Amino acid sequence: MSIQWFPGHMHKAQKEIQEVIPKIDVIIEVLDARIPFSSENPLIRRIRRDKPVIKVLNKRDLADPEMTAVWLEHLEKEQGVKALAITTDQVSEVNKIMELCQKLAPHRQETGKNIRTMIMGIPMLVNRRLSIPLQAVLLQKQVTSQRLLANSSVLIYKMV
Repeated sequence: MSIQWFPGHMHKAQKEIQEVIPKIDVIIEVLDARIPFSSENPLIRRIRRDKPVIKVLNKRDLADPEMTAVWLEHLEKEQGVKALAITTDQVSEVNKIMELCQKLAPHRQETGKNIRTMIMGIPMLVNRRLSIPLQAVLLQKQVTSQRLLANSSVLIYKMV
């Protein structure tokens, strides 16, 4: 008898993400800069298919700068991936995420449409450390945000 460990709420969230992902232009995956490999969800690579991804190494200020640089270089070797190390204490660094989204989805801007992004990652990293400052930046720029999924670790934003 094999034992499977995959809680029902995680399976439900995965199914909801797969339903919504075709509508998304850019995925933002939040990793802990101190432990990027351990904080990465291998399912995201499979779920995202060919969607561009920004891998945000959050808590840059608490990580070793040399190792962070090595990780940024390693992550960007994957096709369709841009990597960025930030600390959410500085709003200017959070703004860099928006700039990268615009570069990764120029077709949306050219047609005057909002860029649709999905933020994914470990709930504590996404909710507390990134989403609140990012929401503040989006509100300053009068960007609409919308929670489309029940899972609190996934937020979808429409960015101008």
